[in-house]
Amino acid sequence: MNYAFIAADPYLQYYNRNLDQDVSNEDISQASLEQAVEVVRVALPQQEAYIPALGNDFDSIMQTHIEGGASRIIQKRFIRLYQHFSSAQEAGKFGLLLAQNIARCRDGISDYFTQLEKQYIYQIEEDIPLEARFGRVLLDYKDRFLDDFRNPLIGSHEEATEGQVLLRERMRLPLGFPGNFLNPLYPSMGRGMAEMYKPEKVIEVFLDGGYISFERGEQSTSSYMWPYSPSKMVYCLQDEINLSSQDLRCLGRERFITYEQLSHYIPQDPFLEAEFERAFDEMEENDYFNTDASQAEEQLYKPRFYEYLLRKFGYLLGGE
Repeated sequence: MNYAFIAADPYLQYYNRNLDQDVSNEDISQASLEQAVEVVRVALPQQEAYIPALGNDFDSIMQTHIEGGASRIIQKRFIRLYQHFSSAQEAGKFGLLLAQNIARCRDGISDYFTQLEKQYIYQIEEDIPLEARFGRVLLDYKDRFLDDFRNPLIGSHEEATEGQVLLRERMRLPLGFPGNFLNPLYPSMGRGMAEMYKPEKVIEVFLDGGYISFERGEQSTSSYMWPYSPSKMVYCLQDEINLSSQDLRCLGRERFITYEQLSHYIPQDPFLEAEFERAFDEMEENDYFNTDASQAEEQLYKPRFYEYLLRKFGYLLGGE
């Protein structure tokens, strides 16, 4: 495995977003912030689920967490999301989403911004190369891996929020996440000194596998995380291809890789093209392609097909 790609994926450039380039300091001036908040406030009552209490909740969040002494990073993240929703003429939807976070602290708002950014900001353009699409799938796995460190037990909401915010900042460089570093406000509530949240332990579980366990009073739960191995990478890619339309609607995103994109790539690679022609000229499967007509299109590609591309793109080294 090419461990350098875990921390510094060279294809991240195709879907990363630079916050300072997206949002200027002028965009977060008092006048600009007030204008953005007013646009959302006016659009909010147009939402079907709107009730006056939500308008009050939105105002409270803006005054406490965005306009009232928030860091420059938080304000820029707010404006970037506002620009996305307003360009889609959905400023009211943005307000409604924010209003539902009335009970959260500023770190909780930051955590929610992270969820919205994953869904709306760090998306991929249609014309990016296949290797960048592979990278986006693997980044999504790393993101879900950290999500599993969110304490799910009743009464652990503060640790669930603060632990997640702290852990994402700690692992931003080791796991190669996009975005800007932001100091959590209440890191002690995230149990940062607990063994399971220490960066070296998180990396150990990521690479070698292991259990993630939570306890609170009489409650307890644990789950096993499989090692980040070549076979796990292949599984992630196959799983992405096989996501149903309903799965994608629940995730709120487009598919990162399609069957058609893989098919279009084959003629660009002489080795894969030769293996494809050999398999279907003779109608006999080989190490890379399945010729069974009863299988779904997505099952055409065997694990060795994905492994070959992972090596070609640099995620795996020779012989793995």
